[in-house]
Amino acid sequence: MSKDPAVLFYTKDWLEGTVDMFPEEKGVYIDLLSYQHQKGFLPQNTRRLAKITGISEEQFVKIWSEIKHKFVTIDSLDTSLSEVLTDWKNKTCSKGNSEELVNLRMLKETVSRKKISSKKSIQAYVTNWFRYDATGKTIAKSQKQKILKAVDYTELLFIQAGKKEVYAHLHTLTQRTAKRSQKANGDVNANASINVNKNEDEDAKKNPVTFAFDDLTMPNFKKRVCTYFSQNGKLREKKVDDFFEELEYADKLREFWLQTEAYMHFKNNSGEKIHSWKGYCKDWETSDWINKNKQLNAQTVSKRTFSINR
Repeated sequence: MSKDPAVLFYTKDWLEGTVDMFPEEKGVYIDLLSYQHQKGFLPQNTRRLAKITGISEEQFVKIWSEIKHKFVTIDSLDTSLSEVLTDWKNKTCSKGNSEELVNLRMLKETVSRKKISSKKSIQAYVTNWFRYDATGKTIAKSQKQKILKAVDYTELLFIQAGKKEVYAHLHTLTQRTAKRSQKANGDVNANASINVNKNEDEDAKKNPVTFAFDDLTMPNFKKRVCTYFSQNGKLREKKVDDFFEELEYADKLREFWLQTEAYMHFKNNSGEKIHSWKGYCKDWETSDWINKNKQLNAQTVSKRTFSINR
């Protein structure tokens, strides 16, 4: 973990959390929190902890008995906390530090600040690309807005992208946007059309949904999605439209359509609780709903056959 020079200090939380501590206990506590912020974690050894706080081991042991409940071992951290914290835990434990100590609140604040700082750095690279890159400077305003909407910050943060990776990502999005513009203007050669139709025919054979995904299908699909996930109303429908546009420029809209059709069919027939719209948008790629739907249909047929045979 990088040595960030600062962290947000919530005075109200500090006063409430240390109201029953003596001054010497508060002093030791803040020193340990500061050390964790800079080093990532604390050693288990009380002698070393005493050295960090600048007091004798005997004095420290007495104080430690009153504040040690504020710290936990890295290995005992709940893996369901967040993806970022789980990733940090796994990396730290893999280096043999699973028994070292952390204050959970300080860990959350440190990781959160690091994430925000990383995103700001990526946003700065994006801005600079449009200002100074030979390709970025020539992009029209309308195309720029589409590219900005399609930037995958989640992926860039995950790979800890630097200038090189961000610029490469933007170049890819630019090429993708240009191709879509050509298609919109009808500038597509015959071979490309044949290949697209061939792929769509193959997808139709593999998947239970057989009707074509086109400009006639889209409005009906959007309407059913808004109704199914309770996203009615101008503001909510606008958010659905924005999400669909992001999928389109990421070349994922067709797959989303197929998976969502299968998802709705599966949930309706299984009786399982449906996701919220926000939850589904976040997790739709983590499950193969088409395959689940096929399995459910197979089970239903099997049960009917068994019932008839009886």
